[in-house]
Amino acid sequence: MPPSVFHPFPCLWHRICFQKEVRIQTVAQYPVDQAKAQILSENHWAKRGSQMASKRILIVDDEQNISFLLQNILEDAGYDIATADNGIAALEVIKHQKPDMIITDIDMPYMDGLELVGIVRNMHPEIKNIVMTGSPNQRYYQRAKEYGVIHYLTKPLDFENLKVKIDALF
Repeated sequence: MPPSVFHPFPCLWHRICFQKEVRIQTVAQYPVDQAKAQILSENHWAKRGSQMASKRILIVDDEQNISFLLQNILEDAGYDIATADNGIAALEVIKHQKPDMIITDIDMPYMDGLELVGIVRNMHPEIKNIVMTGSPNQRYYQRAKEYGVIHYLTKPLDFENLKVKIDALF
C-alpha cells in the first residue's frame, strides 16, 4: 500500500495518496471539501499534461486494495487514472475534471455505484461506464442495463479481460 498523508479539517477531511512519480490521486472520504477536491483533481490530471492523449479513467471503489490494483494495471497500460472511494467523492472529481470512463463498484457507502452511474449519465452521457460487484444479482444487472452500463463484471475480477474490454472501448 502506498504511504498516506492525512489532512484533517473542521468537520471534513481528505486523504491524499502519493503514488509513484509524485502523481496525486484523489481518494476523498465523506464529507467532501469541494475546494480541495477541485485542487486535487486538477493537480492529478495536470501532472500528465504532456500525455493528454491518454484516456482518463475514474475508479470508484471503497475497497482500496482493488482500486490500487486496478490503478496500477491501467496506468501501466497507458491510461490516466484517478480514484474515489464512494459515489459522492466521485461526483466531486467529475465536476472538476471529466473522465472518459468510470469503473465503479456497486456496493459502497453513501451512494451506490448504480446511483452514481444514473447521475453521471444525466450530466455527461458521453462518459462510458463499467460496473463491478462482489454480490451479483438480477436486480443490479437490470438496473445497470437501464442506465446504459457497457459491462457488468463480477468479482473477483479477471484483470486481463477487463483491460481487453477497456482497450476495445477506446
